[in-house]
Amino acid sequence: MGRAGRSTGVARGQPPRDRAWDAWLADANAAFAARPRWGARWWGFGVSHGTFQLVVGDPVGRNLAVMLFWSRELSGPTSWERQRLRVARGPAGGGGRFVVEDPAVGFRAAAESFHWARDVECLDPRKWLLWRPP
Repeated sequence: MGRAGRSTGVARGQPPRDRAWDAWLADANAAFAARPRWGARWWGFGVSHGTFQLVVGDPVGRNLAVMLFWSRELSGPTSWERQRLRVARGPAGGGGRFVVEDPAVGFRAAAESFHWARDVECLDPRKWLLWRPP
C-alpha cells in the first residue's frame, strides 16, 4: 500500500480543511522536487469518472503515484525523463480545482480531485484506491 504524504505546515487564517489541502499540496511538490531525475509516465485513464493515473519513478518499486478524479484537461507527452512536476490549486471559475503540470515538456492535467502517495504497487489496481487526501 502507498504511504500518503505527511503535512509539514499550514498557513494561518484559513479554514482547517484548506490548510490541510495546502499542506498536502506542499508535500506533493516537495516530493516531486526531491526526485528531478525520475521520469514520469501516464499509467491509466478511466472514462467513467475521468480518473487519470500518473507514475513518477518505477511502477513496481520506488515511486510517486498521482491520481486525479474528474479530469477536465489532459495534454502533453505520455512519458518523459527528468520530471519537473508541480501541483497547485486551479484558477477560480472552472477548469479544475487542481492543476498538475510540467511546463518544460508541455504536460498539464486539471481535475476536481488530487491524490498522491509514495511507493504504490502500481500493477495492483486495488492499491490505487487505498490512500486518501485530507
